[in-house]
Amino acid sequence: MKKRVSTLLLCVVTLCSALFHMPLSASAQNNPSDFADSSMYCWDDVFLSSTCIDRVIDRLHSLQVTDLYVEFSDLNASRDAIAKLSQNGISTYYLTGSSSWYKSLNALQAEIDQVASYNVQNPDNLIAGIVFDVEPYSDAVYKADPFTGFSTYVTNMVSAYQYANTHNISFVTVIPYWYDKYLTTSSFTNEQHQIAETLLRSLIQHSDRISVMNYYKNHMAEHISTEVSYASQYGVEIESIAEFGKLSETMGVEESVTFYVEDNPVEAAHAEWETVRTANPYENLHFSYHYLSIIAELYQDITKYQFTFLDADSGETYTEHYRIILPNGEITRKRTSSSVKIGVNTPFTLELENGEIVSLVSETCPDATTIQRTYLIHAKDTYTLEVYPKLWNGKKYSSAKTGTIRLVNTSTGAYQDTTIVGDSNTGYYTNVTVTSDTEYEMYLLGADGTVLNSTVDSIKYKDAAKVEHPVNCINGIISLPKGLKAYTCVTVNMQ
Repeated sequence: MKKRVSTLLLCVVTLCSALFHMPLSASAQNNPSDFADSSMYCWDDVFLSSTCIDRVIDRLHSLQVTDLYVEFSDLNASRDAIAKLSQNGISTYYLTGSSSWYKSLNALQAEIDQVASYNVQNPDNLIAGIVFDVEPYSDAVYKADPFTGFSTYVTNMVSAYQYANTHNISFVTVIPYWYDKYLTTSSFTNEQHQIAETLLRSLIQHSDRISVMNYYKNHMAEHISTEVSYASQYGVEIESIAEFGKLSETMGVEESVTFYVEDNPVEAAHAEWETVRTANPYENLHFSYHYLSIIAELYQDITKYQFTFLDADSGETYTEHYRIILPNGEITRKRTSSSVKIGVNTPFTLELENGEIVSLVSETCPDATTIQRTYLIHAKDTYTLEVYPKLWNGKKYSSAKTGTIRLVNTSTGAYQDTTIVGDSNTGYYTNVTVTSDTEYEMYLLGADGTVLNSTVDSIKYKDAAKVEHPVNCINGIISLPKGLKAYTCVTVNMQ
């Protein structure tokens, strides 16, 4: 019998300086000046895991970040990290938003309710506020009528701000730098210009903080001047966000937008910030970083892994599920050939779909962008399938509720008999064990051992994590999930 061998190509894509990045200068690493009370966006709460949080806190301190805006996958699961951040002088904000919410006050209030509920249950680990990144201009209805859309957006945001105040939750509004174009655009009438100014002023006035996506390098000072002027009149905090994202046509991140393409990204952003602050002397104007995973990459704080699976026989690459298990037993979400971010020098194990375990240790790679390693992964020889047979009653097929499935090895004649179990809720099935590279015939037997007229309704395979995968049986071929061998079955119909 031939044992199938898969090769796991482990591409360790370390989050460090990219090919065109020079090492960060000492000033950028150790002495960011006058950046007190900065904020940072975080779109992946894996950074709040026990293996990452200490390194994250050190980095936030080094950049004088006191507010962390986090998009949570599970708020309650992050309470320990929120507490630890608070103990280290860093406030956590709940980052959320969808373009369609501009026309739904209920949606905005529902998010506020989540934060309020969490704070009631965790009075010692409070979420400081909520950050609404709504971006209504991405919505098709808004695009068709920007004036009406902007009016609706501001009206709902003002109401949401007032609602958040009743729960003692700080309210941060994220806006682009160009809303003030509504004050002069030729597509609006003079009256609409005046209304737009009133609306923009109201939006800023009814926020505890305005976070401006000031995404246009070399023009940041002028692009935020109107917003700073209004904020200063109302005593509202305002921050200028610097973009560090990688170039992306889909996300609209161009060279003119992101500091990532600079030789020293953080230092370049800090230099631009000095220009912004000098041109807009307002004491409540602060700096903001977008976003944490890129900052962590630039400072080599984390390691990023990409797992690709290759069939050693055919050379075909394919998708296989796997889980990452960290030293404390914490298990990542089940993934399919996606990247995984893990704290530096952290031991972990990789569990494949077939139950195979590989032990690894995360690392950084300061002198290269990619390290490639090869591991041999041996597929199991046997797999258990759930078979759901159907019985022919002369008119139609229906679930076979009783009987025995006989699986015959066509090469050796050996067979195994398994009894149908289950009920109307689970379905009627039996478990059979199959071996790789082996052909089988499958029969349904009656109580007296007679072969019955039957077919297969469905066959299912459950992986090591008990996740169920359907197995197709078409023209007598059982198709197992990718990465597992296919087996032959013969459905016997006695006419």
